[in-house]
Amino acid sequence: MAVWAFVASLVALFPVALALGVVALGRLAGGRGRGRGLATAALALAGAQVVALAVGVSWTVMEDDVSGNRVAEARERERPDDEEPGGEAPDEGRGEREELVFGDVEAGDCFDTVYGMEATADSVTVVPCEGPHDGEVFGAVQLTEYLPDDAFPGADVLLEHAERECSRLVPPYVLDTWAVPLDVTTAYYRPEPEGWEWGDREILCFFGQLDGEPLTGSLRGDAAALDAESLAYLELTGPLEIAVWAEPVRGTVNVAGGRLWAREMVAAIEDETEALPAHDWSLIAEPVARLVEAREVSLGVWREAASARDEDSFWAAVDEGYATMGIDVEFEIRELLGLATE
Repeated sequence: MAVWAFVASLVALFPVALALGVVALGRLAGGRGRGRGLATAALALAGAQVVALAVGVSWTVMEDDVSGNRVAEARERERPDDEEPGGEAPDEGRGEREELVFGDVEAGDCFDTVYGMEATADSVTVVPCEGPHDGEVFGAVQLTEYLPDDAFPGADVLLEHAERECSRLVPPYVLDTWAVPLDVTTAYYRPEPEGWEWGDREILCFFGQLDGEPLTGSLRGDAAALDAESLAYLELTGPLEIAVWAEPVRGTVNVAGGRLWAREMVAAIEDETEALPAHDWSLIAEPVARLVEAREVSLGVWREAASARDEDSFWAAVDEGYATMGIDVEFEIRELLGLATE
């Protein structure tokens, strides 16, 4: 289960299995794995990224080593033994199925890839979330900053955009990021150059399994299942959750980009330390006061990260910032509210 301060960290370095190349109006799928390690007040775990980019029928899998540095290797995906090229994938009891092009897929839709893990696709097969499925859409990012005649910006630019903006959509969708299982990763479909020429300007954000196994059930949060105090707590801590999910992956961002994110963290913590004490808590008033105190202590460290001059000092400040944010107090609060703690 997820611990919010470390939702940007992957403890297991598995390749994202949900990556698809696309042609015409299709999308190229990529992803970033954001593991959630159990945290203590003295420990902060760094993030590792798992990205998959498909090229033709070969998969270029970009994964992180233990230090967080990217290494790349090309892999050829083998079809299942019982499946011939051009054939149909087994149904596997996945219930009612409807094939939709990407423009018709919406947040909350669960899907299978058109051809299992076929390298090329311009659509997905929407299936009931109750049964096994390859992915669950949690949002879309419109690339409105590009004009119709703008040239394709390149895979790396869209990769960075997808990682940043899709991450921001996770907390509002799931409501409680601590409840997201450790083996679930975020991924996305981005436009291919051919689709870009036809006007495709949307990135589709979805969840998948790190090991490629199907998901079962929806990850969408249900506000009706939470009491008023739990909802208030999740709402007031949500902006900081969003900032944490947007943490850049080590080794993939320069210091200037890291400082921008650290400033977002500072702003979110400042807002939270004002909002939490202003609410009338009936059950968690005392631990909330201690949490606010810890957050205020961590602010100085996050401000150091926001003004760091080099990578080493930046990430050292980030680690200390996480370690001083009162994660142990959050465990107390969540236990009192009956929210996820593992």
